[in-house]
Amino acid sequence: TNGVLTTWSDDQNRDDASARDFYMTIYGCMGVTQTVIFLSKEIILYLACAKASRLIHEQLLNKVMHSPMSFFDTNPMGRILNRFSSDIDSMDQNFPAKVDDFLNSLTEVIGIVAVIIYSTPSFLALMIPISILYYPLQKLYLSSSRQIRRLE
Repeated sequence: TNGVLTTWSDDQNRDDASARDFYMTIYGCMGVTQTVIFLSKEIILYLACAKASRLIHEQLLNKVMHSPMSFFDTNPMGRILNRFSSDIDSMDQNFPAKVDDFLNSLTEVIGIVAVIIYSTPSFLALMIPISILYYPLQKLYLSSSRQIRRLE
């Protein structure tokens, strides 16, 4: 959108009605496109999460129904039902927000890296060694994070 606004403000005929209508049409089309893409993403995310929730419920039900009788003797019915409801609630409430946050962050990172590479092509040569150094640090962080979480 900034490119369209910059071009519009630099245009010598920007005060003409035809130029104004042209740039407003482009700007409006960009807004509509953004809305359609956002709505599509939300619908796809909703459908994917509903399918994942249904799949987890079916697998959990299948495992419980094929459990030996001793499982039902040692576990109260309330605990089994609570497990069903907590897993499904987690899939319905927490998972979509986390996936949405991940997709938004991923899109932002890809956009930022693309802008940096476009404006400073030499960054691409530095990105490979940085990525190689990042991997062991990521492994160290993940193992430390798990240990700290266990302590809490």
